[in-house]
Amino acid sequence: MSTVRGLPPGRAGRTWLAGRLQASRRAGDLLDRKLRILRHERARAAHRAAQAERLWIAAWRDAEWWGLRASLLAPPGGQAVSRQARVSVRWAAVMGARYPSSVQVSRDDDPTAPLAVSAAATCAAHAAAEAVARAADAAAARAALGAVDHEIEGTQLRLRAIEHSWVPRLQQQADALDLILAENETTEAVLRKLAAGGPNDD
Repeated sequence: MSTVRGLPPGRAGRTWLAGRLQASRRAGDLLDRKLRILRHERARAAHRAAQAERLWIAAWRDAEWWGLRASLLAPPGGQAVSRQARVSVRWAAVMGARYPSSVQVSRDDDPTAPLAVSAAATCAAHAAAEAVARAADAAAARAALGAVDHEIEGTQLRLRAIEHSWVPRLQQQADALDLILAENETTEAVLRKLAAGGPNDD
């Protein structure tokens, strides 16, 4: 059995080990509580990610349909106008897991861009903008789920290390020290009794 580093000798060691055991058990309790909170947050994040993905797929199909319709109705030589989108991400944190909580998509509208040549083109542009916004939201929701999963894995690892390695090691060291201290007390009691003129072999 390896000795715990920093263990003072004698009774001071027992007090030291008792304090370490108490702190380790408290840390385990806190990590267990953190894990419960993270699992609850994970359920919420998984629901949000699934919902965001469904909305994104629906918006993408809608944009694809309107895009096809607009291209079929476009006059010969009609030109597609593409605009860049800017995504702003707002971040949040729960129990050490930092994740994107919401996104905002804005487009650079060019006032010199040609106007839509048909109602279908206008609908296609709106559907494409909606699909981009839904895609950004789905990506943020998926990233949030990944961040919470990562924090859960790390917390489980730390909790296992405390419960299955550190606390048993401290407890084993405390039990061994208790045995040594009990033997020392017994030996000291016998020596005191002998020194005080205890049982005589004569």
